[in-house]
Amino acid sequence: MAMRQGALDIGDVLNENYKIEAFIAEGATGEIYRANQTATGSTVAIKVLKDIYSRNQAHIDLMRRELIRDVKDPAIVRYIDLMWTEFRGGFYYLVMEYIPGPSLAQVMRDGPVDTDTLITIGRVLSSGLEAAHAAQILHRDISPDNILLRDRRPDGATLIDFGVAKDLKPDARTVVNGGFAGKYEYAAPEQIDGKADARSDIYALGATLLAAAKGETPRLPHGIKDIYDLKVEPVDLSGVAQPLRGLLARMLAPRPEDRFPDAASMSRAFDEADIDSDEDVLEDVVTFDSPGSGSGKERPYGATKRRRAWGRPVAFLGLAAALCAALWFSPARQFILEPRLPLVDKYMFIAEDASRTLSGNAPSEEARTRLIETAERAFGGPSTAALSLAREAPGESWVDGVAGLIDAAAPLEDWQIEVIDDSASLKGEAATTEIKTAVERAARNAASSHGLTIEGMRIKVRIDPVDARELAAMAAAYADCGALSVTPGAGMIGPEDGVGVVGDISSADRASELRTELEKLAVGRPLSVQLRARNEYVCQAKSILPRSEPGSLALVFYSETRAAPKADDGFAANDLVVIDLETPAALDGYVHAFLVGNDGHNINLLPHTYRPSNRLSEIGDVMGDRRTIRLTLERSEIEGSDSSRFGIEMGEPYGDWLVAALLTKEPLFAGLTRLSSEHIDAFAPELASQLNRMRRQDGVIASVQRMVEFAD
Repeated sequence: MAMRQGALDIGDVLNENYKIEAFIAEGATGEIYRANQTATGSTVAIKVLKDIYSRNQAHIDLMRRELIRDVKDPAIVRYIDLMWTEFRGGFYYLVMEYIPGPSLAQVMRDGPVDTDTLITIGRVLSSGLEAAHAAQILHRDISPDNILLRDRRPDGATLIDFGVAKDLKPDARTVVNGGFAGKYEYAAPEQIDGKADARSDIYALGATLLAAAKGETPRLPHGIKDIYDLKVEPVDLSGVAQPLRGLLARMLAPRPEDRFPDAASMSRAFDEADIDSDEDVLEDVVTFDSPGSGSGKERPYGATKRRRAWGRPVAFLGLAAALCAALWFSPARQFILEPRLPLVDKYMFIAEDASRTLSGNAPSEEARTRLIETAERAFGGPSTAALSLAREAPGESWVDGVAGLIDAAAPLEDWQIEVIDDSASLKGEAATTEIKTAVERAARNAASSHGLTIEGMRIKVRIDPVDARELAAMAAAYADCGALSVTPGAGMIGPEDGVGVVGDISSADRASELRTELEKLAVGRPLSVQLRARNEYVCQAKSILPRSEPGSLALVFYSETRAAPKADDGFAANDLVVIDLETPAALDGYVHAFLVGNDGHNINLLPHTYRPSNRLSEIGDVMGDRRTIRLTLERSEIEGSDSSRFGIEMGEPYGDWLVAALLTKEPLFAGLTRLSSEHIDAFAPELASQLNRMRRQDGVIASVQRMVEFAD
């Protein structure tokens, strides 16, 4: 089955103003599209927030505070608006400045980026960070994919995606969470423990520029302890030319106090581009690996070696040994050897089948492995996992609940699970209604058994196009009381198209059977079934008659007198049913009109033994361009009337009647004058035979039917 590239389609219009032109990318918090602002014709970027953020009111409230709209710097993306749309179930989206050009991550795919280019990028982004930090906004997720090069120019470098930004103003909070945010590859050591300030952004920018200089993403070990151990070591800057090397040495110092104190001082250093890196001081602490150093051992990118201080007094070594022994047996040992996991404001887990990605948190390495393995079974293949370890999961069985939700979602296509603390949501597409029901039941059981609450469950049944001929054939198979009208009548029925059937049928049970079959065919499409059960005698006649085509002929009903036509067809007990047939005055032919009662009697209204003339041009009253033929009398006319006309009173047995009129080129029953009343069993076969003859000769000019319904 073809997968959508994003939640929106090209050509979709949001709030009658933003027309989607292209899918750009998917990030941690949403999907990015290029759009045209129809009111102005300008190009903008649209970020559709994922459900987990769109329905998180705290997140929306924080974004509405416009943390970054006040930052005026060409190196910071300009945010235009945060809007809500009812389109496709409703969601929030950000309207942003559109920046044409590749990301630094895309540029890095071609290999290392030269020093001059990186100094220019660093100088521009330092100025941008200075403006953001002055507004007390931290980015917390600086990385190559969050830097765009406007028009491919280094001096057009722009920082985007403040989706995990932190407001430093009093009582402010983080947009996404207050613990770890960002990417471990570029995050400062203190950020792993949920701490961040302006110097953390300085470190992340330095790590980003170093990765671009080497032309590769930093390689990190898998465990949080190993990542932490690596981060607190000085970074390997071998192969990086001056003056960039000196700048990076200051930006990437493991201790925040050893870095540039703020973005302003870093910006000045980039402007000068000849910072005194004080290598004599640095070399007292660090030596850098270089090509051909002959170490004989491959080290992860970022690893360094400390210079051995052989000249230190032996007494110092003894003191160090004693201190180490004391710490080994102290309660603080676990925090020295195994850094404490970070604490996050929102414990999260997101799994997406379409991209086979996992993100969020896990309470231990064992839990992380379990969630990845469970998800990969459901994905049917390997995944891309970004699960960071964090302490204080919402409950002891939180991992069991999340794993249970993954197992429940496995039968779906394009499924997505989102869990925030103990609140979960699930969406996806099921091949059948039965699968949808089973998945919903399993998901609710998994959640309730482990302290989770299902806040949203949106599982759609897959809707494949259906040929309208299938609908017509199904309706025809059940049509035993005249033809059934179906919608649509031709072509392919798409997922958004409604399905409708209107008409009469022989019984309520048969109508129920047809509805059941139509529901299987509709599969989630809007379905309209308007079927009316009629008595067997009416159905016997309707099955023979041509489809009613009002226009040339019209049956007009009155009650008691012709004072005013009835707007509906409902008559009460003992009502007199007054009937006229109206035609264009210029129309000619032969009329045959009859009424089928619910007791099986057929009354020939015209012609019959006492009223044999039925040539249209010779009967009725003409007024203007209309001719009126009176088929039944008013109550005041019944007494003393001749046998050629009569009145019809609604009496027992009560029920629905059928009135029909045919206009043919030749008399329908040639040479035969029918009785005024006869049983439908005698009338119907002869009517069918004569209509077949007329159809072969194309002799039917017009046909009209109308029900007389009893309203008790």
